[in-house]
Amino acid sequence: MLAASKAQAVLPIPGQLASGDRSKIMQVLGYGSSTKILGDPYPLGGYDGLEVGISTEVLQTDQIAALGTHAQPQAQTSYNTITVGKGIYNNIDSFVTFSLMGQSENVTNLGGQIRWGFFQASYLPIYLSAILHANSFNCENLIVTNTLGMDLIAGFKEGDVTLYFGGGPIRAQGVFSGGLGGITDSGQATGAGIMDSRFLAGLNLKFGKYFIAGEMDNYASAAYAVKLGYRF
Repeated sequence: MLAASKAQAVLPIPGQLASGDRSKIMQVLGYGSSTKILGDPYPLGGYDGLEVGISTEVLQTDQIAALGTHAQPQAQTSYNTITVGKGIYNNIDSFVTFSLMGQSENVTNLGGQIRWGFFQASYLPIYLSAILHANSFNCENLIVTNTLGMDLIAGFKEGDVTLYFGGGPIRAQGVFSGGLGGITDSGQATGAGIMDSRFLAGLNLKFGKYFIAGEMDNYASAAYAVKLGYRF
């Protein structure tokens, strides 16, 4: 699945979406596409720290087909992204994530996060960090979502294995296209906004300067991701 050259077939989006339908889609595509941690939650190590990685993200989209005028069911929707992380100062890091071009899924994704590692236990391999994240997701130019959230993350490290978990509030806002070829029940471009909490858990395995990370984010529906990366 990791770094697949092509994502799955284009996600079918039903038409005549009412207010409740739009909220359900926001829970799947808005929350699900939010920026993931997918890596070692420990700081990159100041200004010299640099990380690059390629990941595959998977959304559970089976419930979308039952909305509106209905569509062909697609259990999962996946897409590939590139992440670049850079140490800013001391224990503060920044990350930018963007989707690869030419994917059959016909989605674009752009996100980022600022991470502050504010606590490390003296005698235990425990680390706490705070994260501010934002993301924009475009699905076939029919649905555009924007998410913003904050997370508190705890990391536990044993040798080359790190387990992390945490969560926090997340807000998603979106616009659904109207007019000719539109998907709303009113025929007009319509916005939608939802707010909730997300919970996540992940595992990071180091192989020298390389690493493999897997993560599950739990919202109204779960989202999964896996990444292969390199820390300089």
